[in-house]
Parts: sequence; C-alpha cells; structure tokens
Amino acid sequence: MNCENCGKPLADGETCACAEASAVGSKAKQRAKRVLTGIILFLVAFIGALLLDDVLEKKYSELTDIEKITNNIKFEAIGSDFIIESSKQQYSAGELKGNVYTNEWANLRIELDERFTEASKEHYDAYDNLLTDCAAYFIAEGDGDELGIVFYKGGGYSVKEYCEETLESWMSSVKVHVNEVFSQEYIENIVYEKNAKAVEIAGEEYLGAFLTVRFENGLSTVYGDYCAKKDRKIIDIVVVADSLEESLGIVDDFETYGKN
Repeated sequence: MNCENCGKPLADGETCACAEASAVGSKAKQRAKRVLTGIILFLVAFIGALLLDDVLEKKYSELTDIEKITNNIKFEAIGSDFIIESSKQQYSAGELKGNVYTNEWANLRIELDERFTEASKEHYDAYDNLLTDCAAYFIAEGDGDELGIVFYKGGGYSVKEYCEETLESWMSSVKVHVNEVFSQEYIENIVYEKNAKAVEIAGEEYLGAFLTVRFENGLSTVYGDYCAKKDRKIIDIVVVADSLEESLGIVDDFETYGKN
C-alpha cells in the first residue's frame, strides 16, 4: 500500500508523516480563515453603522457597492425593485402649489394670503448650492415682507451654530447694502441689534435668531431665521419684516402637515 499524497510504500495500518503534517496545516488554515472572517464581519458591521443613517434615505438603485454589501439586511424585494425597510419619513424639500406649501417630512403646511406671491428666480439663487434646498420663497408686494423655506443638508452644525453664522451673514450683507444706499451721516445713526428666542412653530420648538436694523427716521427691518434640526438637517424659515411682532405673525400661520 502506498501513501496517497507522496507515494511512499506503507505497511498495513501505517500512517504517512506527510498526511499528519497536511492535517495540521489544514487545521491551521481553518483557524486563520475563521479569524479573517471575524475581522471582515467586524469591519462590515462597523462601516455599516457609519453609513446606515445616510443609506436609509436612498433607494437601492442609488447605493454604492459598499452600501449594498454592508446594509443588505435592511432591504426587501418588492416586485423587480428593492427598497429599504424603514418607517422613517424620507427627507423632502416639500411641495409648493400656488400659495400653499406642504412638507410631510418637516411636518409643515402653510397657506399664505393674497399679499404674498412666489418670488422671482434670483431670490432662489442665493440658496442654490449643494448643501441647501430652497423649497419656497414669497414676497409681499408693496410692503417688502419676505418668507423663505430653506433646508441646510450639510450636517455638522447645531441649530445655535447655524443661527449664529446666519446672523453674521445677515449683518455683513445688510451693512454692504446700507453703505451703498445711504449717506455716511445717515449711516452713523443706524442701530444694529441681534437677539434670539425660542419660538413654537406648528407644535415644534424652533430657535428664532433676529437681526434688527433701526433707522434714523424711526423705521426698522427685522431679518429673522427660525431654525430647527431634524435628521442631521436644519429647517430654516427665513422672514424679513418691519418688526419682530410682524415676523412672529407670519410664522404663526404655519400648521402641522396633517392638519386640514
């Protein structure tokens, strides 16, 4: 009888040394394979946890290969397509029909009165970048009141940080405008005030950040941002009005999405 591996002649019942070495090597390979598999599974789970929040907002067809692999357990087949199993309402910039704006994700609805009309394209352009959606922008003809509904999608900001940066941006742009329009003597008597307060809008708490510009003739303009955070995005309701009271009156018209 000869060894099946090396061909060495063997007596009855004798085991070749190469077979024992092969068995030991095979067990070592199996152990190494189990360790490697464990490492891969850990990395897949870790990467999957990092990507899951963003993945939950995509359809299967929009996912990268790594997102499909690490989150495959989250999918279910529906006909010929795949969707992610999640009861979470997907992000949307909402829908504008005439003077009625609705957004199920943000739980907002507003029907504006006739004095507001949809703003021209240049008002949208200020928010035309990869991190921001301008969902709707209205202007009240005759008195200059404005209402904008904007979503900052970049993440990484708290509501407070976002509002502080927005106020600085308001301040810079308003001062440039004032310097272009008014005389130096008039500019010296213009007062700028910044403040913030919690405001309830459609049953949710927003942080209202306000820049008030008080002119020498007693008139004023209030630039306001009402901000709340949801799913790492910031809902920003932008209002320009003649007073804080008027600004609050405009946002008071917002209702919850499901309200008839």
